Amino acid sequence: MWSAKTNWPIIPIHATLLPDGRVLTFGTPPGGNAQDGRQLVFWNPRRGLDGSAFQILPNAQSVDSFCGTATLLSDGNLLTSGGASYSTGYSSRESMVLDWRTSEAKRDYDLTAQRWYGTMTKLPDGRAIITGGGAPYADANPGRPDAANDISSTPEIYLPGQDWRSMVGAYSTDAFGAKNTRWWYPRQWVTPTGTLFGISTEKMWEMKLDGNGSIRTIGDFKTIPNNDTKPNTGATSTAVMYDTGKILQVGGNGFHPGWHTPSSAAATIFDITQIGSGRVAVTETAPMAFPRQWPNSVVLPNGHVLVTGGSRWNNDAGDNNVNVVYAAETWNPATGRWTTGASNTAYRGYHSITALLPNGAVLGGGGDQLNGEIYYPAYLFAQNGNGSVLAQRPRIVRLTTVTAGYNQSIDVQTATGDDVREVSLIAVGSTTHGFDSNQRRMTLPFTKNANGLTVAMPTSDNLAPPGYYLLSTVNTAGVPSVGTIIAIAAAAPAMPAQPVTVAQPVRTLVEGSAIKMDTPNWAGYFLRHTGFEGWVSKIDATSPEVARMDASFIVRKWRADANCYSFESANYPGRFLQHYNFQTYLRGDNDEGGRRAQTFCARPALNGSANANDISFEALTHPGYYLRHNNFRVKLMQNTSAPADGTWRVSGAGVVAGSETALESVSFPGYLIRHRDYKGYISQIGKNSSISEKLDATFVVRPGLADSSCVSLESKYFANYYLRHQNFEIRLMPRDASRDRDATFCPRRAQNGSTDMGVVSLESL
Repeated sequence: MWSAKTNWPIIPIHATLLPDGRVLTFGTPPGGNAQDGRQLVFWNPRRGLDGSAFQILPNAQSVDSFCGTATLLSDGNLLTSGGASYSTGYSSRESMVLDWRTSEAKRDYDLTAQRWYGTMTKLPDGRAIITGGGAPYADANPGRPDAANDISSTPEIYLPGQDWRSMVGAYSTDAFGAKNTRWWYPRQWVTPTGTLFGISTEKMWEMKLDGNGSIRTIGDFKTIPNNDTKPNTGATSTAVMYDTGKILQVGGNGFHPGWHTPSSAAATIFDITQIGSGRVAVTETAPMAFPRQWPNSVVLPNGHVLVTGGSRWNNDAGDNNVNVVYAAETWNPATGRWTTGASNTAYRGYHSITALLPNGAVLGGGGDQLNGEIYYPAYLFAQNGNGSVLAQRPRIVRLTTVTAGYNQSIDVQTATGDDVREVSLIAVGSTTHGFDSNQRRMTLPFTKNANGLTVAMPTSDNLAPPGYYLLSTVNTAGVPSVGTIIAIAAAAPAMPAQPVTVAQPVRTLVEGSAIKMDTPNWAGYFLRHTGFEGWVSKIDATSPEVARMDASFIVRKWRADANCYSFESANYPGRFLQHYNFQTYLRGDNDEGGRRAQTFCARPALNGSANANDISFEALTHPGYYLRHNNFRVKLMQNTSAPADGTWRVSGAGVVAGSETALESVSFPGYLIRHRDYKGYISQIGKNSSISEKLDATFVVRPGLADSSCVSLESKYFANYYLRHQNFEIRLMPRDASRDRDATFCPRRAQNGSTDMGVVSLESL
């Protein structure tokens, strides 16, 4: 069955399952009105499909990954390269690395060649290779000459931390040339001998990866797309390695989305297990029930291949969607037959994705639509009379480890009574345009022990390149367990039980602003200093002035890292919140070590809150350790339990000397105090207002010119000009020491009765 369609913040034309179980998608800005791969959307499947399950990282990096390619590196970080679009003007040579632990993206090394529509694959030695591609929107006419300046026919190799290198010995127009659009997302996989096997339109090829590389053309497996035989060739097909050295390619019969040909139903098996002896066996299996171009394929934990989406005629839905293929189909490698499954309601063609989820369901999305949906394969159900019920699933209770090397074994504790038929290992995928060049499945040998199974890991990195895999048990009925993400010869993934952040973008704090930090799970309790130690205490507008000031901090960004923050005490300028021996204090240490210990990096709320003002703060010096309250003391602790205690709700602290501020009317939200022609007004000012309007509404809060227990408001725009009253009107005037009392105002409890510390009334001195 399919779930209902759910709104997606963007059109997800790229999807990657991350080591912590989240799915990263990108492809368009929110709203889907342009082609711009700089907007990253994280989806947490554990939180379902409502808005709180999504985190949007806007303008994550100065890299446009639209129609690029991606792979997970051995440290779990995601490398994306190539792509770009006409709407942004960014280069198709750029790369980006996303740190899955922090959800942060950074620019990386540039490619030598342009790689719009290239393919990237992880190699056995941990490097990545990118092939094919060209200049954005290069001519995809299949009748072009073999070689063209706007097409990239020389692969490049990436060594993490050391840049890209061209594989000049592997130059090939058969594999990556302009003719027959062989440069569009070449299909390629690591072979059991450690070489690279590929299919580019009608050509099969093999590449050796040592030195500068070398490549041989194996031959044609079918003709180019045509209206008569309708072969399953071209970039409009889909393919997946469903077992060690065995590949299924289906559908297609087109060069690009504008090539008007009828779709293919054909399905071909490529057996490359003997490629070391120079042999590739190509055989036909049963055709699909429906011809399709631009479908998606994914291998399931039971070894079957799921194919969804596509059109009967290139990328043309037709009048009243007559060409759309809604029904899913599943291929059984044991029988070579297809079974028709449930039908969805969305057209998933060009620009669409599927991704296998840890629970055994499959995410479908894209196809130039702002929505996604979940497919639940038949193995999740059991027949009950004339209806169905949920199937009884085997269960992985625990693993001895989630990291392993080659030729090692791990113990898998299974639930009592589980009758395990096989143990499935599937590489987590990274899909775009209906193809995933990294997903591969194999079964692992196992023996039974007292608590479950002893499972043997792969014997070679050629069979399972270092990285991240879904480990599942499959029972005799073909029902899989929920998968556990493990690392093979790679950095440890997140433990399955670890809470997965996040629901909203991390709010940016404004340098110089005054803030207070409330505890969402203890409403009204604020982070404050008492006796120069960090605590949380209940404070509101009726609390003594000293208590309110103890809970007010000025945001500073330049102590140790401009991307992170330090919190200066409002009533003790020069003293900052600082950790020492995992406790927090108010200190003025100004050496490098002190400044670093005073620096905290904003992270998505550990409690998964959808409130954009909820933030967690990770110590710059101790990754994985966060500011957290514990028995009212504020400490530096790992997020092993009580994630709400490590989440802070950040808001304005009111009018605090030493800060910069904007003053918003409570009775007219969105209207700020500003000066215009040196007179005081309230005006509606927001993100679309001009820079000068925003500056007119921004003030530097100074200790009161006539009474330091009060404040004076200096214009951010006109230095040494202050708000003052003259004839009971507010004006902006240059400082006149004889009139300092007129420019001095004292914060008082809010006259409207609000107990919010950030709401104040200002009384004239």
